[in-house]
Amino acid sequence: MRVIYSKFNYERLPRFQIVTKIVKSDNKDLFAVKSPLDQKAIGHIDTIYKNYVRLKKHKGICYVMAEKSGNNVVFPMARGRSIEELLIQAIRQNDIDQIKVNLKRYFAIINKITCYQRPNKSTNDSFKSVFGDMLGRQEFFKEWIEPANVDLTFNNIILDGNHHKIIDYEWVFNFRIPKSYIIWRAFHHFYKRHFMDLESFSSERLFTQEEKEIFADLENHFLYYVFGPNSQTLLLNSIKKKTVTLDELTKKPATKQSYKELPHGQKVEENETSPKKRYDERVSKDNSLSLHVDSSSHKFKDQYREWISSRKTNDEIFIHESKCWDVSPFFSIFLNYDQKEPEKLADFLESLSKQAYSEFSLTIISPFKCIDPVFNELPNLKWTNPKENFWETINHLASTSMEDAWLIFLRAADLLRSHALTSLASTVNHYKHAKLIYFDHEERSDSIKFAPVFKPDFNADLLRSYDYIGRAFAISGKVFNTMSGFDPRLKLAECYDLALRTADTVSSSEINHVQDILLSIESITLNDDEKKLKSVASKL
Repeated sequence: MRVIYSKFNYERLPRFQIVTKIVKSDNKDLFAVKSPLDQKAIGHIDTIYKNYVRLKKHKGICYVMAEKSGNNVVFPMARGRSIEELLIQAIRQNDIDQIKVNLKRYFAIINKITCYQRPNKSTNDSFKSVFGDMLGRQEFFKEWIEPANVDLTFNNIILDGNHHKIIDYEWVFNFRIPKSYIIWRAFHHFYKRHFMDLESFSSERLFTQEEKEIFADLENHFLYYVFGPNSQTLLLNSIKKKTVTLDELTKKPATKQSYKELPHGQKVEENETSPKKRYDERVSKDNSLSLHVDSSSHKFKDQYREWISSRKTNDEIFIHESKCWDVSPFFSIFLNYDQKEPEKLADFLESLSKQAYSEFSLTIISPFKCIDPVFNELPNLKWTNPKENFWETINHLASTSMEDAWLIFLRAADLLRSHALTSLASTVNHYKHAKLIYFDHEERSDSIKFAPVFKPDFNADLLRSYDYIGRAFAISGKVFNTMSGFDPRLKLAECYDLALRTADTVSSSEINHVQDILLSIESITLNDDEKKLKSVASKL
């Protein structure tokens, strides 16, 4: 047996820490093997196997078979494609009908599960220990499932022709859980991974705003149950870029081998060296954990250009989604044009003209005379010659009429991707309480895109030590004015200072990350970076 993939869940509480391995047998059959990483997690492995036994009560629902082998639980790999894969394929092909077909297939499976009309007497205490208190909320939900698999997400349902298999039942609870919460998790996790709100493709509204807020609260309690108070350890997963095989982990002098028995007399090789030790060593050395991807080679630049061109979005899909939005947020873009480079300004304006979303205004702040009268003739364009510097001018303009808008601060050399504003508008609708939304960006030199900058989800401690947000963000005008805007004294660190003060003013749940490259900026010189660090250090 050869291990071809490993996933270590060390970020969880010890009683839930397991490793999942994909192994290939001599006859090339694939198996998934789950094993405990901590003695306290042996009970969790036993529970996973018992979940399979419990879930067979759901008639018409097919779960991948589980077998127990010592402290391992083993599953044959299901053949076919997940509903998530099929949805992504349909989205890339701009096939709205096929998106609806795959959603119907999902609901056809979920609706086969037996439901109860109300929770039983024991539900509240058991439910509260995992998901928080349900008192006063139960009347919102008409259908309850028991036993309940909360991981019935699109990626966990494999379709093979007219047959289906559910491949993950790690999180199953023997008390009643609202059916709509389980469905919401599928849509929510898809949005987190792909930033596409699939609810808009349903023939009817699936969740009210009040239900979404309840579900978000249940989800937060569930994450606390699994990860504990130190849930920020999820940061590691949010920034890693690479899956490493066992062969790569074990490129070192051979050590004595031990074996674990699997069903049918198969064996899995395991080095006696601790898997966690090998993993920690890899993490400490692996450059793939850097926020900036190494882009020194021409080969990488070519691969990146190919990758970014393949990630074009379908405006028709976004337009369809926007029909279900509650609000159409307005974006006020402020552009610093302090160097006379008309070609770069023209490139920015061209990128702005390609936006599918039209609810925005542009204010160009420049010491130079207006290059075209049209800037002061159109209602959403303005050219202003400030008496103060760029940052003081923004503070003045925002304090007068910008509280309902989302503010974006860019330079003339920046370029917006065509779906940037649409993606931000979608995020505003999905996260109703958002106050600051930041996004990934790329750096370029001489019009050559060469360095994606992927960012982690929000982490206050990391932000205090490293400015990973930069100017790639949109902020609520009301919050901006509450903090009196920028501090113009912090030269080259104005945006960093604003992000730090925002993090101290709002809750972490109100700062959201769009996991997509929405902005292209010119690469920063080392000299600029050093000035920025010195500027911040002088204020600490």
